[in-house]
Amino acid sequence: MSGIFAFAGLGNPGREYEKTRHNAGFMAADELSLRLETGPFSIWKKEIAFCRKELNGIKIFILKPMTYMNNSGEPLKKFASFHGFGIEDIMVIFDDISMDFGKLRIRKDGSAGGHNGMKSVIENFGSQSVKRLKIGIGPAVTGPGLKDFVLSNFSKEESLKLPEILKKAADACIFSLAEGIENAMNRYNR
Repeated sequence: MSGIFAFAGLGNPGREYEKTRHNAGFMAADELSLRLETGPFSIWKKEIAFCRKELNGIKIFILKPMTYMNNSGEPLKKFASFHGFGIEDIMVIFDDISMDFGKLRIRKDGSAGGHNGMKSVIENFGSQSVKRLKIGIGPAVTGPGLKDFVLSNFSKEESLKLPEILKKAADACIFSLAEGIENAMNRYNR
């Protein structure tokens, strides 16, 4: 470990996307920022919103790429290179359509699973060894309705449950940093 660790929430910038299912990663990053009391996000090179906190001797970055979901990997790679850390020091947080709403799953590697933001991260870093926290937004929709579904707002019922889910996601991030990815998987992948 480099003494730096980054949590990167994936999503789309702009008010029209703010509360959409596809922005669950951004929402979790915002919640993590609140929990760690980082203060407001700043913008780095017009490509990444970031905030930071020092915790137990580790510099923690919370990142939100501002280049839209499908191009998330490029600014993440640039930011990591500039600040001197690698893919082993990053956990990516994003929505997963194949998981039921509110479920969390932590993995230490794997394919993009059809998620274009994660695909961009894997391509830019040249590795599938990317720690990730997936937030379920399903049930899955297939075919032409998929894009409309992920870019739709959460239902009223889901919106009421969302704050608790995002708190749990922030807990999972903090726990994985303190106790390691394996222990976090055992605890949160139920």
